[in-house]
Amino acid sequence: MLLNLKLNNCGIKQTLITTIICASFLVKILHGDTDFFLFAQQWSPTVCIDVSKMIVCQMPPGVDCWTIHGLWPGSLKQPSPRFCHTNSSFDLEKIQHLVPDLEKEWPSFFVERKESNFWKYEWKKHGTCAVVLSSLNSQELYFTKTLELKKQYDLLKILKENDIFPSTEKYYMLDNIKNALNSHFKVHVLVKCKNAKDFDHPLLSSVRICMDMNFTLIDCPASLKECKADSVLYLPVKPDEKKFSQPLTYVQVMLHKYGEY
Repeated sequence: MLLNLKLNNCGIKQTLITTIICASFLVKILHGDTDFFLFAQQWSPTVCIDVSKMIVCQMPPGVDCWTIHGLWPGSLKQPSPRFCHTNSSFDLEKIQHLVPDLEKEWPSFFVERKESNFWKYEWKKHGTCAVVLSSLNSQELYFTKTLELKKQYDLLKILKENDIFPSTEKYYMLDNIKNALNSHFKVHVLVKCKNAKDFDHPLLSSVRICMDMNFTLIDCPASLKECKADSVLYLPVKPDEKKFSQPLTYVQVMLHKYGEY
């Protein structure tokens, strides 16, 4: 109703100024306003756990760290902007020189989807909205900046410095993980977890860092959801499968370590 009312208010006056006003209103309705950016990293061992059996998901060879999920524009006033320029094409050739780093730091875990399709999706959904900043107004700038942020915010190193290591032998109090990250970054970051049917504790799955339009770190808005568990499991990257006579899934290996097999 609001959209129809505003469009009617614009009327059928075919003047240039009326057209501009209506178009501007539509852009805000569809795309929102960008107030901050959210840099999301995901913990690779948890990505494929409890994924639909219809999807082939596996950790890419050589991936042994936190990986990039995306750099997303966010809004405090309304739904965050998405797919801001649907006609904007994705040209892999423009970032070909970044591909070796993208394959390592921003891989796709879904076997039937090319990594370039994952990058294309992130560009069209989030990158086309990030162009509100001149420093992000091209594919090359967007992906280059995101890779820089990954190098700058090394979660694996930060957690290790606080004696938080991937393990199948112990759980970590979620507050300890949050305090370690918040103390390092000196702002409140979002820690995400996922429930998995084969584990009796949630799994540490993602960390999201918020920054202003100048990429200065800020507290993430309280309205954004985060993990509410008391404790989480921080799974190791490479479970030891040498004991088994036949290949097992990652979950089966983990359960063996818990004495379920």
